[in-house]
Amino acid sequence: MALNREQKEKIVQDIKTGAENQKAMVFVGFSGLKVKDVLALKAKLKAINGVFKVCKKTLLNIVLRDEKYKVKVRELEGQVAVAFGLDDEAALAKTIYDFSKEQENLKVLGGFFNNKFEGKEYVMTMAKLPSRGQLLSQLVYSMKAPLSNLAYVLQANIKGLVVALNAIKVKKI
Repeated sequence: MALNREQKEKIVQDIKTGAENQKAMVFVGFSGLKVKDVLALKAKLKAINGVFKVCKKTLLNIVLRDEKYKVKVRELEGQVAVAFGLDDEAALAKTIYDFSKEQENLKVLGGFFNNKFEGKEYVMTMAKLPSRGQLLSQLVYSMKAPLSNLAYVLQANIKGLVVALNAIKVKKI
């Protein structure tokens, strides 16, 4: 069914809003993907504060014709959809990558990270990074380890003194 002008303008406006508010944008090919799978992907993206939009390449090209976005949408293969990550770039890439492993019809085509178009290899690399929470816990652990080791060493000296004093006390009695 053909879209009328108002529907097309609404789609363009939605994508423009997503592109302005995004931290990352990933393009995917979804030819052959079932509707229930698209809905499942939308639900997963919503959980990480992401948005998934399906549109025609011509409408996407209208949005990305700005100088800031240097990508030739027409050169991307198949039917193209775009996923916007509003909070975490790595979480968006990881969610898309994990879903593409489950569904072979979803193909990662590339994406915008730090206002620069990157190929699918970069998206795969971002997906394999640990999550922000994991990185923060590793940082806290690496900062905590020297302090706890120092406390253990200082505690061992005090324990040694107490054991020596007990030994002297036992001999005097």
